[in-house]
Amino acid sequence: MLLLTRSDVKRAVTMAEAIEAAEAGLAAYSAGEAKVPVRTPVNTAGGVGLFMPGLIESRGAMGIKIVSVFAGNVSRGLPTVTALMVLNDVETGEPLVAMEAAYLTALRTGAAAGVAAKHLVRHNARTAVIFGAGAQARTQLLGLAAVREIEKAYVFDTNAEAAERFSAEMATQIGVMIVPGRSGSSASDADRIAAAIAEADVIIAATTSKTPVFDGRLVKPGTHVTGIGSYAPDMQELDENLVMRADLFFCDTKEGAWAEAGDLLKPLSKGVIARDRVNGELGDLVLGRRTGRTNDQQVTIYKGVGLAALDLATAKLVYDKAIKQEMGIRVDMLS
Repeated sequence: MLLLTRSDVKRAVTMAEAIEAAEAGLAAYSAGEAKVPVRTPVNTAGGVGLFMPGLIESRGAMGIKIVSVFAGNVSRGLPTVTALMVLNDVETGEPLVAMEAAYLTALRTGAAAGVAAKHLVRHNARTAVIFGAGAQARTQLLGLAAVREIEKAYVFDTNAEAAERFSAEMATQIGVMIVPGRSGSSASDADRIAAAIAEADVIIAATTSKTPVFDGRLVKPGTHVTGIGSYAPDMQELDENLVMRADLFFCDTKEGAWAEAGDLLKPLSKGVIARDRVNGELGDLVLGRRTGRTNDQQVTIYKGVGLAALDLATAKLVYDKAIKQEMGIRVDMLS
């Protein structure tokens, strides 16, 4: 079996390649070609384990991703999120590769948002606003920048130092101006956020907030919004005003979104939206079964909750490229 570290995964695949893999995974899922159960959470006193198995036989990808989210790890000097992806041979079932999957998750999530941007973001979009300054926020910006010519981005985080680090790193990496700010409760923080929202062509929410991170009433016509941080019914990044007014609302998986997304479930419980609020899945857009943006005035939303088909397609690409490039460490599990 092959072992791949985080640095191996990063070196193996570019964002552009990851977007292509995401398109294939999303299309396979929406076409019914992927066997992907809704992920299984296992709660402990300190956090939660998320188990995401799946199979895309047409791509030779079978495996499982195990994600752990333990908030208390911060005080231990450990990552809040850790993850492992294992792929198996579809013919024999033997394990082929185990790879670090926290970055893989961020990569495929950013790639899926890149797919959404291709169909839902205006071609002349130039300014982005990002809430959150973690690993997911970084690959969200990378995915957007891979398909649109972004010139300026604002990043807001409850930790001002994290926003500063994000700004310095990402400005160098993708060559755009990034303005950091704090998403606090002060009047000055609120004013800066409101001004950025008024300027934004794209808004990305990549937080674990349980309350909306911006006022949806401030979103101008033509804006696209991506929400990928909240993954549980008690979380909510997007307010009901925005969800109600959006002209188009797509998700990675309708089944998963209606099971897990507080952004949908909270307004649904209030009776202000119905289940027809979701226009379709990203895979429907890739397959041409649904139409994306048709004019520059539409407000569009992409809501991602995570999908094992994305992990499988991306991990298979990483594995194939690692084999070609002779990356990783070989281990005989039966020795």
